[in-house]
Amino acid sequence: MQIDAISQLEELSMPRVRFAHDKHTDILEDRGKDCQTCHMVEDGGLVFSYERIAKIKDPDALKKVYHDNCIGCHTSMRQDGVSSGPRDGECRKCHTGGTGERNQSFVMEKALHYEHWSSQDIAYQDGEENCGACHHKYNAEKNVLYWDEGEEQNCRDCHEDPVKEDVRSMRAAAHDQCVRCHARKRDTAEKENEIGPVHCEGCHSKKGRQEIKRASRQLKEKMGEIPRLERGQPQAALMIPTGEAQGKAAESSQGMGPVPFDHRGHEIALDTCRVCHHESLQACNECHTPSGSEKGDFVQLSQAMHETQSQRSCTGCHEKQKEVSSCAGCHDPRPAPDQPGEVERCRACHIKGDQAPTADEVADMDAENRQKTARLFVDARDTTLKLYNREDIPENVTIDVLADEYKAAEMPHRRIVLAMAEDIEENKMAGYFHREKGTLCQGCHHNSPASKDPPTCRSCHGKPFNEKDPLKPGLQAAYHQQCMNCHEAMNLDEPANRDCTACHEKAGQP
Repeated sequence: MQIDAISQLEELSMPRVRFAHDKHTDILEDRGKDCQTCHMVEDGGLVFSYERIAKIKDPDALKKVYHDNCIGCHTSMRQDGVSSGPRDGECRKCHTGGTGERNQSFVMEKALHYEHWSSQDIAYQDGEENCGACHHKYNAEKNVLYWDEGEEQNCRDCHEDPVKEDVRSMRAAAHDQCVRCHARKRDTAEKENEIGPVHCEGCHSKKGRQEIKRASRQLKEKMGEIPRLERGQPQAALMIPTGEAQGKAAESSQGMGPVPFDHRGHEIALDTCRVCHHESLQACNECHTPSGSEKGDFVQLSQAMHETQSQRSCTGCHEKQKEVSSCAGCHDPRPAPDQPGEVERCRACHIKGDQAPTADEVADMDAENRQKTARLFVDARDTTLKLYNREDIPENVTIDVLADEYKAAEMPHRRIVLAMAEDIEENKMAGYFHREKGTLCQGCHHNSPASKDPPTCRSCHGKPFNEKDPLKPGLQAAYHQQCMNCHEAMNLDEPANRDCTACHEKAGQP
């Protein structure tokens, strides 16, 4: 970790300190010491964030605190004949400015969340439920923390970085809550693996994160599906753009119908609620309004749902899914075709028709009817992959239009199409959005309508290259870009994407 608390009080005159926290912890344990050697105790618990800066506003005084504690400890250990760290005057041995290996961010994935939720060793006030042991709200009048059952929020809803008002930072709260609990369990656990990590590397190192993911995979394999963490969330929801005041459909809907959102389906597919809910677990339109609000950082509702560069928007998340190897061969960085029917693409999510309610009608529904209506539309969705009959897919395609130095390329067309289909046939999202039998074909025939008999590449790509149309490659370049880039994006080892004779033998060879 880095020690740079002085930077909040004045400009640094020395590089930041790179502090090997786990190394110090191990050394202290070997000497029979614990965390209180460095950390203060408040309200019966350790302040894990070493928050001396919260009490000391004078930079010189703060420097003295660090130097007296760190250098003093090093000097004391050397006096005891124990090898230790830098002493007074060896500034550059601590102030290196380096960060070393980047700390892995910690995410409470649903498998790990379930282990805490179902643990027999955790209970709120000796009860049967565990949620209140971690999730709490603050009652200012009584100056107490309490469990608001069914209204649990993401920790970041209150605990923020940087710190605001008198609420502790997310970092301080998490370390206090998690590490303190793990440390208590060490005294009673019979096995080391029955408790959580108490050292940084257990949560924040690459190895630690891999171990957490491995344990999560094992739990999923054992259970089949992680039980749902119930918090009163809907099975499905009808989402509409709402007005800030009266809750009616806003004019910004531009005639688009409501969106039936499969909330439970997304919970199953994703590892954490934070994929969508970044701070609060409230509905998106609580913060993101049609015109934008300060509460939502002025990100409009339409942007929150459709921004392609965002990892949390619906469209952005779906775009990200196209980068997995089974999809990337078709959804590569080629410019998207400028085709008519953009509204029809919207209809994949926004329902409209005689049986579909209007946005205003949805706004008037109670929660139960909203969920029921949304569930009907979600269950009616066809998520099976559409594809032409096997006999309608050409078995082989001979590409000989450019045969010269190399012989014609014999392309096992049907085998390629069926292999690509097999890779995504279990993917419900792919099945739903590949809405026609010829949609998969458009991965190669990218500027053509879905068709059982699409035009050949040379229908658009001439030979040679047309300098008046610089964005359209010539025929030879089009073939090679299409095939080679696809092999690379899909991580195909054979044929190698630059092995010429794997696709077409050189002329003159038997």
